Amino acid sequence: NGTVNQITGTRMADVVGSLTINNSGTASNNFVTLTDNNTTATTFNIQAGIFRAGSGNTLRIAAGGTVNGSGGHVSTDVNGEGGTIQMLGAGNITGTPRLWIVAIGNSGTGVSFTNNAPIYHQCIIGSNGFVTNAPTYQSGSTLIYRTNGTFARNVEWGNTAGLPGYPHHVTVDGNTIVDLFTNGITPATLAIGGNLQLGSSNG
Repeated sequence: NGTVNQITGTRMADVVGSLTINNSGTASNNFVTLTDNNTTATTFNIQAGIFRAGSGNTLRIAAGGTVNGSGGHVSTDVNGEGGTIQMLGAGNITGTPRLWIVAIGNSGTGVSFTNNAPIYHQCIIGSNGFVTNAPTYQSGSTLIYRTNGTFARNVEWGNTAGLPGYPHHVTVDGNTIVDLFTNGITPATLAIGGNLQLGSSNG
């Protein structure tokens, strides 16, 4: 709330208006790691350096919130230290920061990857969530439908090969039905780069 620098080793508020990562330095020392799994921000600015929510941790973006990438990134290390950015409602992801996991649910008017920011691990569409402008899926990443009901797909798959790009893998979790006919699809034939996995026996 305002402009306050975080003091290393002290606790940050659980809810902040604006969280900015602006940490210059060499590749070996420019990490900022979130150690509290209960932090919610309205605006998350990734200006410089690499952000790590922490393996198994989540940074929540409030409904109507924004992730702004203008030079920094979320860690894409395969050990999962990047953690999850969870959009709690409608919102925007601007710029092209590298993202590890983005979870979308209860998004109302949707979440827009305005500049098709790249997903390196998972884009999870949860209950009542949808995307209005697709991310760019990197090799090995997975688009996951986890809506526990019928989901009429929109544009999260991507609308042109390579721009922003088809997902590499697609998973439809158990208790989820993806309805490919409710909304118009361009192109009419969907493509993936890897595997299609249907969840449990009722997927």
